[in-house]
Amino acid sequence: MFKTFLNKPIKYFGLILILVLIILANPIEIIQHLKNIQFSYLLPVALLLSLSSLIGAFNIFLLTKTLANIAFKKLLSIYWLGWAISLVFPGQVGDVITIPVLLKKHINNTRHIFIIVILDKLISLFLLLI
Repeated sequence: MFKTFLNKPIKYFGLILILVLIILANPIEIIQHLKNIQFSYLLPVALLLSLSSLIGAFNIFLLTKTLANIAFKKLLSIYWLGWAISLVFPGQVGDVITIPVLLKKHINNTRHIFIIVILDKLISLFLLLI
């Protein structure tokens, strides 16, 4: 029962946070900015963000494939949760903290998880430098 009690507030936390941010950021100004959006860019940007996210999750999937039998769909949800947390915290804190915690359920060796995260960040850095 206690677990169910905690899950309800957590489910609505994101929605409440968005509403608070909209109220604090002046809703009229937000509407003005939304009117200036060039919708011809919206679909390509959404597709590129989705593709980038899928590639990042697939990268983690390939790195964990030999250590654990995690379905890509499950790993994608872990990756997206880490990505969402990293939108709130500065830098890559969300990925570096969240992904290892969630992978700990599937991979028992902490050293392997640390190596996976470091390799993922090094691959990302290398691709960013290209």
